Amino acid sequence: MSLVRQMKNQKERLVEELTRAGATCKGNTVTCFCGDTHPSGGIYQNENGWRYKCHRCGFSGDVFDVQAKREGRRPSEVLREFSKRRDGRPEVRSGLGKDREDSGSGWGEKSPTAVADRPRRGNCRVFGSLDDLETSLPGEIVSKHRYADEKGRPFHCVYRLQLPDGSKTYRPAHYHNGSYILKAPPKLWKLYNLPIVVESEGLIMVEGEKAADALIECGFKATTTPGGSGKAAYTDLTPLAGKSVVLWPDNDQAGREHMDQVKDMLLEMDPPAELDIIEPADILLEEKQDAADFVERVRELETDMTTEIINALNESKPVGPADGLAQRIEAMIAGEYKAIDLPWGATSKLTKALLPGTVTLLCGSPGASKSFMLLQAVAFWLDCGVKACVYELEEDREFHLMRALAQRSGLASITDPDWVKNNPDTARNACLEHYKFLSKLARAMQAAPDKQPTYEHVVQWAREKAEAGNRIICIDPITAVAQDPRPWAKDSEFLEQIKTIATAYGCSFVLVTHPSKEILQSPNMNKLAGGAAYSRFSQTVLWLENHPAKDSMVRTSVGRIEEGHNRTLHIIKARNSRGQGLSVACEFNAESLTLDEAGLIVGEKD
Repeated sequence: MSLVRQMKNQKERLVEELTRAGATCKGNTVTCFCGDTHPSGGIYQNENGWRYKCHRCGFSGDVFDVQAKREGRRPSEVLREFSKRRDGRPEVRSGLGKDREDSGSGWGEKSPTAVADRPRRGNCRVFGSLDDLETSLPGEIVSKHRYADEKGRPFHCVYRLQLPDGSKTYRPAHYHNGSYILKAPPKLWKLYNLPIVVESEGLIMVEGEKAADALIECGFKATTTPGGSGKAAYTDLTPLAGKSVVLWPDNDQAGREHMDQVKDMLLEMDPPAELDIIEPADILLEEKQDAADFVERVRELETDMTTEIINALNESKPVGPADGLAQRIEAMIAGEYKAIDLPWGATSKLTKALLPGTVTLLCGSPGASKSFMLLQAVAFWLDCGVKACVYELEEDREFHLMRALAQRSGLASITDPDWVKNNPDTARNACLEHYKFLSKLARAMQAAPDKQPTYEHVVQWAREKAEAGNRIICIDPITAVAQDPRPWAKDSEFLEQIKTIATAYGCSFVLVTHPSKEILQSPNMNKLAGGAAYSRFSQTVLWLENHPAKDSMVRTSVGRIEEGHNRTLHIIKARNSRGQGLSVACEFNAESLTLDEAGLIVGEKD
């Protein structure tokens, strides 16, 4: 058998050559040297020996074809050269010169004498000259971006390559101890254009060396982090501490997320950087365009480059720890951040209970009509087009729908089975008249489960409803959840989770609860079932008190008048408005099972 045939039949020789070319081999699966980040290639054997094929770039061949690809030569040349050797090992092209000190070398200099292949260091390739390293790269070198340390000494280089199939890829390399190593340098990496970064007070941070170079060529000081989006944490950003930095992201999701990562890191420094950020859409960048595309567009329009870039920088907006407040103000102006109204106007104004991200507690002793109050509110929200839902932890769905029908029709007696039996036509007609609404309410209602639910179950339900876009999520009563041996810890954990969901999705929770025990004195937060966690994590606490009918002086839209009422709604806590400590006179209508406001209770001198 010829030496050529022997080489082709040796799998380990093919693997060795693929590895030299920059591929990663695991068994017969290969991550190609073409720049693919996934194992799209494979090694297989046929009648001609062991071969390799990449399904991404389309390259295929035997050990000699791979060597020719790596060295940028024709396969016929490699075969002729091989026939002159005895063992088939790669040929040493030239002698090794003396190692140079790091400070005396750069990516623009090339060693006159070097070795094509030096010993491998881990999973990287080591070269004695820049020529040999660049010859080994797949495809055509489109650009070469050099990184230096603070004193201008070479640190590493990033090659932008055009592959035969037209796609692009990148290869990092660094210089160490007289050798060129085809691998990114140890972390942390240096910022691009670092010597200028160190001496400058203000810079532009972009994504990618191409975008940075485009601005640098126009006379602006720019930098970037190596490695592309998502790798900011691998770069030493401390040279930017305390500096004025304009962030210019690419106009895509990855670009925005990358610049958010950079922003967070710069704001955590001591001293923090002073940051502004450009919104790409504000300067008319299209999807996936960046600073380099902006420069190219200005060139095509033949307008003044410096003026246009300055105008773009002037479109930037400050970013920092107060971002959340600025965004909230804009949301308020746009009407996106607002409190959802309650069915009771005075209570809505005095509490602003249903702002996004809030928790409201509705408390009252048994018989206070708080479940009727909640059901009335849910119906009101659905009528207003607000997406709301309720988890009824006591009784089945039909029980609560019957109550809703009574409220809707004004027929409290329809909740009495004997009355329905004696008035079948009236009951049927009421159901048919309000059937569409009842179906809408039924879809928004979760009935009581067969088993007593746990806090974990309720939290999971709440998260699913928030993810589904529900603006208001109600649970009645939260005290029906199975109790834990350590209720004080479980209550706190539950409220923290509910608050986190409310904040993350911008929704509001309404939780119905009970007093910790029967009381005679005035309601207060210390008497809520569930302990301190419920009052601590809620923004609004309402206490509905049931009492015999009485008269109180109330303030209404037409002035102060005396009104009779059989319920008082105490505003125990109102973090979002001015109503804390006030009380509203209400009348529970026994015919419609609904609650009506009479007005804010005031004293004789108020």
